[in-house]
Amino acid sequence: MLSPPRRALRLTCLSLAAGTLLVACDPPPEPLSLELATPAALTAGTQAEGTGAELFEQRCAVCHGAGGAGDGVVADKLTVRPRSLVNAAWQEQATDAHIAAVIRQGGQAHGLSSVMPAFADLQDSAVEALVAHVRSLRAPEKPAALPAVATAPAAAPAEGSP
Repeated sequence: MLSPPRRALRLTCLSLAAGTLLVACDPPPEPLSLELATPAALTAGTQAEGTGAELFEQRCAVCHGAGGAGDGVVADKLTVRPRSLVNAAWQEQATDAHIAAVIRQGGQAHGLSSVMPAFADLQDSAVEALVAHVRSLRAPEKPAALPAVATAPAAAPAEGSP
């Protein structure tokens, strides 16, 4: 028979061995990902519906910003700053078909930033709604300054007039 101190030591060693065995048999914890989830990753495989504004908020605003100025919450963390969709010059030269193609196929497929994800899962109606919303973001054009109206000097009264 073991003395009480040796018995306690033996139980402690057995407990430690059993605990080690249990820990070794547990599946490893999932690794933490510190990467930002892209809008595409958040919604992959869905057939999204909604208004253009809702879809823009869900999929685009994180990079392009709520107003489309390229100032989304992750814009400063990206290697290439997102396009400002409010820019009147860009809005003038970009066709609806080009905007739709970039939405569906991503930036890299069109020689643009590879950070712009493809939203190939969107139905045509959703892409059309997004294009219409992007068009609505165009900054209002500043009104042209009106030319100054030249005023003629007051004419001197004619001689003999009252």
